[in-house]
Amino acid sequence: MVSNIIAGVYSNPLRVIAFNTHEGWSRDVTEDIARTIRDLNQHGAALSAAARAFVERVTGQAQQLQFSLRCPGVPSPSALKLNHGMR
Repeated sequence: MVSNIIAGVYSNPLRVIAFNTHEGWSRDVTEDIARTIRDLNQHGAALSAAARAFVERVTGQAQQLQFSLRCPGVPSPSALKLNHGMR
């Protein structure tokens, strides 16, 4: 769930609800997830625009969040192997 929000799989996440059907409970974990995403961002995880908006809306903090400019289907620079000197 967290990695999908970070990657922008969900275009406008509103709430995150945890369910435990075995014990018969559910609870809103939206703030917990937003804080986790914010913490991951502070440790280097780049956020999609949707993830950034989610964190800012839920936490009420417009922080300096690292923004991801990745495009779906385009490999990240670290995934590319460059052959220098090859023609």
